[in-house]
Amino acid sequence: MEKDRKQLKNQMNPAGQEECFLSYDLFAVATPVWHQSSGKVNPEWLSICKEERNQMTNLRKQVISFSNLQKAYKQVRSNGASAGVDKMSVKDFGAWFAEHYQDLQMELQQEICKPQTVKGIQIPKPTGGFRQLGIPTVKDRVVQQAISQVLQPIFDPRFSSNSYGFRPKRSAH
Repeated sequence: MEKDRKQLKNQMNPAGQEECFLSYDLFAVATPVWHQSSGKVNPEWLSICKEERNQMTNLRKQVISFSNLQKAYKQVRSNGASAGVDKMSVKDFGAWFAEHYQDLQMELQQEICKPQTVKGIQIPKPTGGFRQLGIPTVKDRVVQQAISQVLQPIFDPRFSSNSYGFRPKRSAH
């Protein structure tokens, strides 16, 4: 492992070039800084920045696209979600969404869409006592899912391969 890290460091650090270390995994990865010792911009650094810029461009447009919102609604519907404080069921939201999806897109675009209060319920534990559970509205869950669908493919590959919590097709067990 140490040998691999040194080899990567040598590949990323040609003679006289400074570097910084980013930790996208359990181990630091050598990444060149923006300049070489000669003062010129490092071309490898520029390519890394361009790749990240391309991924981050128009995130909001990707989130609020009709196809992404529709996919998010289908995912929330498949989870068999309960109604939140607004008492709008998943089925009712589907009818509302068919008519008002452009209103939702506009609210998200203009950043005036605010999450509603979370409905609190208590579920009895098998060993006694209760567990508090928060149920967001279906609209809020659809928006959360739409955001997750756009951000997850960008950031998930940067997580440690040993990280299992709250990740697709993985569990804490």
